[in-house]
Amino acid sequence: MAAPTDIFDLGRLRLSSGEGRRLTLGVRLGDFDFGGERYAVEPPLVDATLDISRMTAGGYALRLRFDAGLTGPCMRCLEPAAPVTEVDVREVHQPRGGEELTSPYVHDDELDLQAWAHDAYALAVPAKVVCTPECAGLCPECGGRGFYPPSVGGTSGQGDTASIAGAPPPVLEQADQPEVDAWGDPRVLPDGRENPNFGRMPQYKVPIEPYGRTAGLTALDAPAEAA
Repeated sequence: MAAPTDIFDLGRLRLSSGEGRRLTLGVRLGDFDFGGERYAVEPPLVDATLDISRMTAGGYALRLRFDAGLTGPCMRCLEPAAPVTEVDVREVHQPRGGEELTSPYVHDDELDLQAWAHDAYALAVPAKVVCTPECAGLCPECGGRGFYPPSVGGTSGQGDTASIAGAPPPVLEQADQPEVDAWGDPRVLPDGRENPNFGRMPQYKVPIEPYGRTAGLTALDAPAEAA
């Protein structure tokens, strides 16, 4: 792992016009606050690739690349989340070149690498930190995690996903829905009825006549027709 570098002295490279250098430097991004929750960067010290080119009219063309994870609670279901974000940004610093050609991170040939990396990462991370892109959030009825929305045109007794705070209601076509939930409950009971336990947390599942527990049911468990 590269040594931590907050401020880098560009002048010490003594680059001539047109010359360039590629360096690997350690950068501390610090923590971030979103919605009153604190999120930590993992790893705390990130290996960043810094490309430095000396411009013909003086000044520097800079490119910074790294990737880092952001750890904290998922904004939909509150489970641990650690999405990884890639950063690839550029800066141009031309002294007396005007606002568009002057970098706020370069002062007297000193590059504020920590501030540049921190700001670039803050702009690159997604607006919502989630455990997985498919996370549907908490069940609006029972508050459990692992909620599947009801099929189009019907209801599974699990509530309306539109009430999940901060998450757009996912809409799945009947053919796209999983046949079995994370706890082994089938979406459709062996007798053809829709299973109200499908997608519910185990503590909220209820016995269904004539099967009792519905986890693990298959078509072979269909009740025999009365003679």
